[in-house]
Amino acid sequence: MLARILLVLLIVGSLTYFSFSLINKSGVFSDVEVLGSNSGGQSITTTAVDGYSYIPVKTNYGTFYAYVYKANLSKVTVKTVAANKETCKNNCSTKTLKQYVDENGAVAGMNGTYFCPPDYANCKSKTNSFDFAFYNSNKSVWLNKNALRWNKTAIATFKGKTAKFCMDTTKCSSSGVTAGISNYPALLQDSKIVLEKGDVQEYQRKKGTKGAIGTDGKNIYLVLLPNTTITEAAYVCRALGMTSALNLDGGGSSAMYVGGAYKIGPGRTLPNAIVIVK
Repeated sequence: MLARILLVLLIVGSLTYFSFSLINKSGVFSDVEVLGSNSGGQSITTTAVDGYSYIPVKTNYGTFYAYVYKANLSKVTVKTVAANKETCKNNCSTKTLKQYVDENGAVAGMNGTYFCPPDYANCKSKTNSFDFAFYNSNKSVWLNKNALRWNKTAIATFKGKTAKFCMDTTKCSSSGVTAGISNYPALLQDSKIVLEKGDVQEYQRKKGTKGAIGTDGKNIYLVLLPNTTITEAAYVCRALGMTSALNLDGGGSSAMYVGGAYKIGPGRTLPNAIVIVK
């Protein structure tokens, strides 16, 4: 009988410890956790490692596999680069992601904004163009500068080693930046999911590969998430440790290039991209 009582106490104690281990700093139960795995399939990490990783991420919406590149902002330079030197509205130049990475001596890169690909019937008069404000780091110029006045898009800007994300493009300063990319919608702000129903398009609600750029204040994250909706992508980004995140292009344009090889893609050729330089 004594042995049975001790066993019950041990089980109860273990469950109590497990429950408290899920409480985050704000004192509420966390709804997400990130699972790494070793050969035994055990949980071994709660955040993405520095550099490249491909890890399963468990959320209330299910478990999703993430292609992640993470780097300390103090040790790298984020560049937003474009194939065109100035704003282009049709028959715009494109490059492969590998070209962007190689030309900039970068260690990693990922696709950028939504754009109008040549295989879309409604893009015949604006092939490979994009409408979003985008800073060409190599030319120190904003492309589609007028779009900086749009209040329905979100933006990520960089001033040297400092990142700033804004849910409303008009609320972020565009001067003195070294990199910048706008798109829609914002996914996270101050660790909160900020998706609003009116900001989400039908195609974003469908399962597919979603892209995102994010930060936790210290690190930059580039992420591609196969087989997710936009809402699921937001929860995965938060689970990975991001406090701010912006949705990027995905689908057939999805590409991540790290360490001399494509981790996903190459996909379509791209009018713009994000690269990480050490």
